[in-house]
Formats: sequence, structure tokens, C-alpha cells
Amino acid sequence: MKARRELARDYLNGSAELGEFFQHDFRSPPSADFLNELAGGVDSALIDEVQRYNEKLGADERALENIAALREHDALAVVSGQQAGIFTGPLYTIYKALAAVQLSGRYRSTLGRAVVPIFWVAADDHDFDEIRSIQFVDWRGRLRTLTYTPPDAAGGLSAFDIPADEDRLAELVRTLDEETADRDAKGEIVSFLRETLSGGGSLADWFGRLILRVFRGTGLIVFFAHKQRARQLAAEVLAEEIRSPGVTTGLINETSQKLISLGHENRVEKKPNETHFFIYANGRRRKVLFERDRYYLPEEDTSFGRGEMERLCESEPERLSPNVVLRPVVQGAILPTLDYVAGPGEIAYWAQLRRVFERFGVPMARVFPRPHVALVTRRCVKLIEKRNVNIQDMVDGGAASIVEGNAGAESSTHERALAKASEEIMLQFERYLDEISALDSSLGASAAKLKRKIEYELDKLNQKAHAAHDRRTDQLQGETGELAANLFPGGKPQERALNIFPYLMESGWTLIQRLVQNVDVDVTDYQIVDL
Repeated sequence: MKARRELARDYLNGSAELGEFFQHDFRSPPSADFLNELAGGVDSALIDEVQRYNEKLGADERALENIAALREHDALAVVSGQQAGIFTGPLYTIYKALAAVQLSGRYRSTLGRAVVPIFWVAADDHDFDEIRSIQFVDWRGRLRTLTYTPPDAAGGLSAFDIPADEDRLAELVRTLDEETADRDAKGEIVSFLRETLSGGGSLADWFGRLILRVFRGTGLIVFFAHKQRARQLAAEVLAEEIRSPGVTTGLINETSQKLISLGHENRVEKKPNETHFFIYANGRRRKVLFERDRYYLPEEDTSFGRGEMERLCESEPERLSPNVVLRPVVQGAILPTLDYVAGPGEIAYWAQLRRVFERFGVPMARVFPRPHVALVTRRCVKLIEKRNVNIQDMVDGGAASIVEGNAGAESSTHERALAKASEEIMLQFERYLDEISALDSSLGASAAKLKRKIEYELDKLNQKAHAAHDRRTDQLQGETGELAANLFPGGKPQERALNIFPYLMESGWTLIQRLVQNVDVDVTDYQIVDL
């Protein structure tokens, strides 16, 4: 079978054949026509809602100033987003928000108008397994996992309906505190985590509190699409989808075939009876199918006529939410989105959306790739210098080969040296034995006895040498394994596995400001940041 090309890589490399799938080139300045298309302002009631919720979650003055700036008629937004993972989830969540902050500042300078960074918290998402765990490296250098287990079953619940149980999450904070190295900044960070849990609410609320504190001073805003006014505005998109079922699916699948013909794997593929929205029933977010002119909820054994579903969308918009295809369209419909900061997987599925945006008459944002970063702690720096390891190899996943190669080379070198030395010693002694026997045959027996003693002592020495080598190999494997856990944990890039809070415990809150200043959003390769 022909290997599929990585679409995101081709996109970063400026592949001309991908041009038809995106409305804009992220490398070029935004066009005047696109800026005019985005003009018109943000719904006032939506801004009020965003302000209330950000204030509730602890937004600082600069974030609130940016919310106020959204009231300007030509205000723009740089948006990114992610599921509401515990402790903010993997590091790449932080890098997406960081890029939104950097880009909004750039555009404010170049465009001379209000451009604000917004983090769209995917609180609708109901895949609990994706958000319930984080990984970190403990003080012993071992990769560890923390998993949140709420008191009640969370299957099918959106993140905004999953409670942030104070006792159970506090236990995870305690474990993180006890199993990470003590640093000057640690006490303040741990205290903050404990304090945020007393606020109650949902996992999505907790996520919002953490993101706002981590990015305090940057002006980042959090956005929650499950709030009342946001749902009402989203319903305008969903109502059109309900009126004309199957159209969006057809557009997606036609684009998929084009991408496949170019050697790319399609990220989103839908069956003819699948829709692009969910409905809340009995407290759970449920899939909706369209068959025989009716909308079905297979998990609930319930159905609605087309008119019934449209009226439900109008009267109870809070019960409907978009799927992965329509979420970007809803975002573009209610926020003047100049850029969307996307990870590799998101770039791939955005490539299927241009005709969907056109169908709904919504401007398609410029898709800006998020930066890729590897954080290197002080401990890792010492190990890298000690072992003369190429850090880029580690970041790229070469840890296993480094361990095996170094240990194997060291082992074979020692074994050859010991074997050669023993052989030379015994060869010299054999010559000595011949000469002394020739001199006086009575000395032969004593010499033979001495030979056996030398062989015995050499053997003991070799055993000790092998034991010393084994200890060195164990140390090498432990240290290189620790580097692997930090830089390529579990065979994954660091940014896809580890969490920001252990790094904040080491470096303090100022770490984010350092990243904002030092990470270059225009660099597409991995950037290594020495802490």
C-alpha cells in the first residue's frame, strides 16, 4: 500500500498543491479584503458573557482590557483551543495559547487595531479519557501518570458537566508535590493549585482558572462555547445544517477524495447518515444520525422530525453543540478570527473545511501552525553534558539507540581490553615458565602453581571489572532513561505527553513570560529552551 504523506509537513513546507484547500497563506500578511470581511464587531451580549465568566475564573486586568477591546467595531481575534484537560493537559496546549498571545501582539503593531488572543476551551468534548490524565517525570527520573477518577461515572458527560471534585484532585496535587524535586518556586505553585480547587465547579472551570493564571499578564482570554449567548449564536449555523442534512458531509467527503488523490490521508470521513452536531439528552452528549427524513439518537432510541429538530435548535439552543467539522465554522461565525493556531492534526482536518466555510458564508481563518518546543531542565542539562548526548537526537526520539549504543560500545571495549590483557599476561608467563624450567626443572612445579594462582587472580579481577562495568551500564541506562523520560517520554514528543506544572514548580510563574519572549512562532522546527 502506498504510504500517505503528512499533510501538516507539506503545509509547513509551502506545498503549492495544498493552496486550493486553504483560503489564506499564513506566511503572507492578511489581505485588506479579508480584514474587511472580518469587520463588523462582536455581539455585545456575547462580550458581556465572556467578561462575566473570565472575571469569575480570575482574569487579570489586562485580560479584561482585551475583552473590552472586542467592543471595537474592527476588533480581531487570534484563536486557539484545546480540550479541558486536568492541570491544563499536555504541553502543546500551552504552546498554542502562547502562539495566540504572540501573534495578537504582532498584529496589533502591524495593523494598528485591536487584536486579542482567545483560548477556546473545548468544554463540550465528552471523551473523558482524553482529558483525565497527565504525565510528569518524578524526582527519580521516572515517567509517572496521574489520573483523575471522579466519584460518579463521567462517560458521555461534557467537561463542563464533570465535577472538579476537590478531594480527589487535591490528592493528585499532593502526589505531584511529593514526587517532584523541591525547588524555590514549588511551594507557591502547589498552594495555588490547592486554592483553585476550593472554587468548585467543573473540570472546564478548573481548566479556565489554571490557564488564566498561567498566562496572567499576557492578555489571554478564555472562551466557553457552552454559555447561553454563545449557544444562541451557534444555533444559526446549526439550524442551517439541520435544514439541509447531508450537504456538509458531501463537501467533506469530496474534499477527502481530492486529498487522497494527492497522497494524503483524510482526517475526517463521514458516512452519509452522520450529522455534524450533537444533542444533550438525559445529561449526556449524544450522536445524531439522519435517516428516512428523521434525526435519530441511537444511544437514546429517540428520534425527531426535521421540523422538530429545527424548532428544538431555536427554542433550546443549549442542547445542541457542533462536532469537529462545524466547531471551526461556529468559531468563525461568532468571533472575528484572523488566525487559528493549529496543531498538525488540526491542520490536516482544516484542509477539508474550506468548502464548508463557503457553504455557511463564514470567513475561513488563516491557519497558523503552533510552535514545537522542548523544555530542558537543569538536571537534564547536567546529564547531557556528562554523557555528551546530542539533545536533538533525544528530542527526535533517539533515546533507546543512545542507551544501547553507548552501553554496547562500552561493554565491547572493556571485554576486548580485558581479554587482550589477560592473554598477554599468560603468554608472557608461559615464556617465563619455559625459561625457568630450562634453568632448573625442579622449579617447574612451583612455577606451575604460580601460574594457576595468577589465572585465579586474573579471573577474580575480570569478574570485578565486569561488575564495575555493569554498574556503569546501569548508571548510563538510568541517566539516559531519565533523559528519555524528560525529552521523549513513552516514545512520544515531550510536548504531547508532559504537563507544564512541574516546570512551573522548577522555574516559577515567570517561565511563561520567558517562553513568550524566547519562542519564535515563525520557526517550524523544534525549539529547545534551556530552563
